[in-house]
Amino acid sequence: MKVCWQEQEMSRSSNLDQALQLQRIVLDDRHWANVPHEFTLRDHTDWYSPCHALMRRRFFYQENLSRVLHDLNLEGALAHYMGDRLDEVVFEGLIRKHLTKLPKTEQYASKPLRKLAVRLRASAIGSAMYTLARLDESIMHRVVSIYARATNTDHQVEMTSIAKHAPFAREFIEFVRRLDLSDLDIRLVGYIAADGARTDMSVWLDALELSENEDTLVRWQHARNTQCTSPARHAGIETIRTGLPSGPYQDGAFHIAMLLGAIMEMWRFVAPTVQQDSVQHLVRCVG
Repeated sequence: MKVCWQEQEMSRSSNLDQALQLQRIVLDDRHWANVPHEFTLRDHTDWYSPCHALMRRRFFYQENLSRVLHDLNLEGALAHYMGDRLDEVVFEGLIRKHLTKLPKTEQYASKPLRKLAVRLRASAIGSAMYTLARLDESIMHRVVSIYARATNTDHQVEMTSIAKHAPFAREFIEFVRRLDLSDLDIRLVGYIAADGARTDMSVWLDALELSENEDTLVRWQHARNTQCTSPARHAGIETIRTGLPSGPYQDGAFHIAMLLGAIMEMWRFVAPTVQQDSVQHLVRCVG
């Protein structure tokens, strides 16, 4: 059996490492400024619903743009922005795994939510995100950007290094709980390696400042890589919906709200217009 003990080498190529590195590049750019969007919505609190409808009708089902904008009472600048952002995230690559490539047009878009109940929940989560962004735009920017890039197709963020990844996980836990949704929580994922070795969950609970005596939910799954024993040192984190008779389950509505939030850079909906000095500085630097 191949034993992959080079944790540092493995973690360098992990989704979370790449997401953290990209975020550092953005924040270290002294010319970067969080400027407001150049378009407006009727109600920015409910940014998710019109953006999801636009994504679904125009970019997934390829409906006539003029008709879609008229029906949704949206500005053309919003559609152009969404199209540009989709091109950007496809080129970047990390978010592309969550998008669907349409055969006829080769356009990438997020797959629409078909169930009304799930769409309504995603909209409610989007509104909670907006409320939190008004209080703390910086945590919204950091967590949404990193999550959308780091999460895998199982909708969990795999952490391969306590030293490098626990700080983000702690902030992610804070973010989820500050959304103040009573039926939304986090769950840790433990991995079972090919030789039967398991994640030492007590070590991760300590690193994430979660007490073993708390009602911290944990589930276990077999590691995808069946040729390595190193997954036994890793842990995952995911969001769940709680309070239902069937028990807690992974919250897909949260995932799609975060994905659309990253594509739309939804924190810019709360960027204060008083940042004119920053905007002018950015224009001078670019120009």
